[in-house]
Amino acid sequence: MDKHRRIIQAVFEEQANIPWPDIEKMLTLR
Repeated sequence: MDKHRRIIQAVFEEQANIPWPDIEKMLTLR
């Protein structure tokens, strides 16, 4: 869903220190 992508993008813009594995897990929450 777009909501997850928007949330992840916002997190990236605010915090670029998040490990990729966690982001991949978030992406699989669809």
